[in-house]
Amino acid sequence: MPLRRLDSIVEGLGLKRVDVIKIDTEGAEVQVLKGGVKTIMRFRPYIVVEVRNRNIDQFKQIMEDLGYLCEKIVEGTTDKMFVCYNTI
Repeated sequence: MPLRRLDSIVEGLGLKRVDVIKIDTEGAEVQVLKGGVKTIMRFRPYIVVEVRNRNIDQFKQIMEDLGYLCEKIVEGTTDKMFVCYNTI
C-alpha cells in the first residue's frame, strides 16, 4: 500500500473541518505527526495517539512545538496513550 501524508489526504478530500485525529501506527506516530503539521496547525483538532516508549521524547517535543498539551490516559509496558489538545 502506498504511503500518503496526512496533509495530502485532508487536502485531497477537500475537508473543511478536522475535529479529531486518532493515531495508532505501531511506532510511526512521529512520522504521521510530521506529515500532518499543516492540517494540525489549520484545524487544531484533538489528537488521540498511542506512542511507543522509544518515541516519547520526540513526540512530546513535536506536540509542544505545535502548541499542544497532552495527558496520558493509558500506560502499557511498550507504549502509552495520550489525548492532546491545543493550548493556543
